[in-house]
Amino acid sequence: VIRNHPSALEIYQKRLVEQGQIGQDDIDRIHSKVSSILNEEFLKSKDYVPKKRDWLSAYWTGFKSPEQISRVHNTG
Repeated sequence: VIRNHPSALEIYQKRLVEQGQIGQDDIDRIHSKVSSILNEEFLKSKDYVPKKRDWLSAYWTGFKSPEQISRVHNTG
């Protein structure tokens, strides 16, 4: 039953066409453009190498460590 149900995108596209908000040719053009962009970016991602940098420590400079805030004191 679920498999045969149209997707939310298909339902929305059909409603827009029925209401005259957009034509099927516009939907096809937008779909083609978005698919093309996503495919290009996916192919670029295969060659992507993140730059090595210590991104985490950069945001914490100036903050005190737990040891600096609350040192262990000898309570005798």
